[in-house]
Amino acid sequence: LGIYTLDDLYENWGILRPSPGTASLTDYGTTEIVADPNGTRDQVMSVFFKEGGYVYNRGVCCGGTEWRTPLKQSNELYLSYDVMFEPGFEFSLGGKLPGLYGWTDYNEFIGGGKDPDGYNGWSGRLAFKKDGGLAVYVYHAAKTRETWGENYWWNNAQFIPGKWHTLEIRYVMNTPGVANGRIQAWFDGQPALDTGEKFLFTNTDALGIN
Repeated sequence: LGIYTLDDLYENWGILRPSPGTASLTDYGTTEIVADPNGTRDQVMSVFFKEGGYVYNRGVCCGGTEWRTPLKQSNELYLSYDVMFEPGFEFSLGGKLPGLYGWTDYNEFIGGGKDPDGYNGWSGRLAFKKDGGLAVYVYHAAKTRETWGENYWWNNAQFIPGKWHTLEIRYVMNTPGVANGRIQAWFDGQPALDTGEKFLFTNTDALGIN
């Protein structure tokens, strides 16, 4: 229990070195390990997001927390975690939640308006929306939305502040050069998304989920 530090991050997650958002861990101490306020779990991670704030800006507290965890490269992975927004939380314009992505350069993250070309990387984070709905927010080489990633909405997925929800998502890489990558998702154990085979994540065997 207590403040979650950069040393904890290195020890628990195998981080190579800090990625940009880890500054919220080092500067403000707003990421903590606490007892589950609902009493249904043991210890949980609490992440503070300041009222009126948005994203992370150094010197301005506090826009959540973020880090990148290197994985052994795979062509298919499942990611599952639980999340709860505190009672009374206002979803406002929405925000990002953890997902998976692929990179060939650790310092080059595909997001924030960067164009994926099938060689430089891709990303598939989750995003909550202003009404508490949920989408997977994808940057892939075949996207048709100019500049930004594309939203794929989950069916019957609605965050209720004060309640724990279980998110599970399956990523399947495409055959290099063929737009047949796939994403599936489950919300509280129920099917919520199946995109079918449509994504062009990669044009090379050198790029996967990592």
